Amino acid sequence: MPRKLLPKPKPLEAFTIQMNVEIISVEIWNNLADEGTRGAHTKRKRSKVFDAVLMTTEGYLNGNSPNAKEAYTRLINGSSTLAEFGRIIITIARAKNIKISQTLSEEIAQNVRNHYKAIENAFIQKIADKKK
Repeated sequence: MPRKLLPKPKPLEAFTIQMNVEIISVEIWNNLADEGTRGAHTKRKRSKVFDAVLMTTEGYLNGNSPNAKEAYTRLINGSSTLAEFGRIIITIARAKNIKISQTLSEEIAQNVRNHYKAIENAFIQKIADKKK
């Protein structure tokens, strides 16, 4: 039996950015599955695992253990492989009773690295703007 169609939720925020000649539309969603595209179940699962990995990573980075902080810093900055980070992500997902594949865990690992790189770049830009 087909699933009942639910009304499409609205994004948390939507805006456009102009880069040179190109205009880019940006939508901020609470969950990737809310966009309403195919594969919503997998996207919802991916978002839950991504959020859990971010919370775990933040806990270790801000924790008291220097060894854990160093290990997670290596995972984030790319010193370790995506496969190694992916295995840790699978463990975090299992703790949340979510089963994911190695491929999906490595995609999430790359997304986490991109997340922290974007934060770092924004911080560097903010410092540069203050110096002007």
